[in-house]
Amino acid sequence: MGRKRDAAEVKSRLLAELGEARIAITREAALAQVQLSPAAIARRSLDKHRWAWVAGGAIAGLLFIRILLPPKFRSDNSGKPARKRGVTAFAAGFIFDLARRALTNYASTHLREHAQNYLDTILNRQDQDPV
Repeated sequence: MGRKRDAAEVKSRLLAELGEARIAITREAALAQVQLSPAAIARRSLDKHRWAWVAGGAIAGLLFIRILLPPKFRSDNSGKPARKRGVTAFAAGFIFDLARRALTNYASTHLREHAQNYLDTILNRQDQDPV
């Protein structure tokens, strides 16, 4: 009988340790989820490498402005080969086409959902009004 009691004590001790381990794992998983979230990673990176972010943002802004704003009429005095102007124009046209398609798809989906929700609320109001 002493053996059964010892086995029961060991079993209950192991179950208690298992419960404590589950609680510890849950706590650590929650902390890891907070630490590994994209916002937390970006915030830490921005704090550590502020000048790199500033430089990257400035370069990206300059490239964005360069691509979006049309060049002045410089075909006669630019000195660049016409091929580069053509490749740049082709790339900008391709990017604008992709951006236009994405914006149109997003706007049509958003507008459709908004209109559907609006019409549903109007129809629900009409159903509730006593005539």
